[in-house]
Amino acid sequence: MFASREFSLFFLTVRFLSFSHIKNMDCLISRIIAHYSKMKRDFVRFYEHLS
Repeated sequence: MFASREFSLFFLTVRFLSFSHIKNMDCLISRIIAHYSKMKRDFVRFYEHLS
């Protein structure tokens, strides 16, 4: 459930970015991937803190 919602958010972000005119696309994509991996890491850390 959570993974599919995260994937749909990522898909929407990619779709939105593909319509906007960005010069350095590779840099932006790597920044998005880094942002998502950081969010995932923070979520795992938060989940471990709860249990």
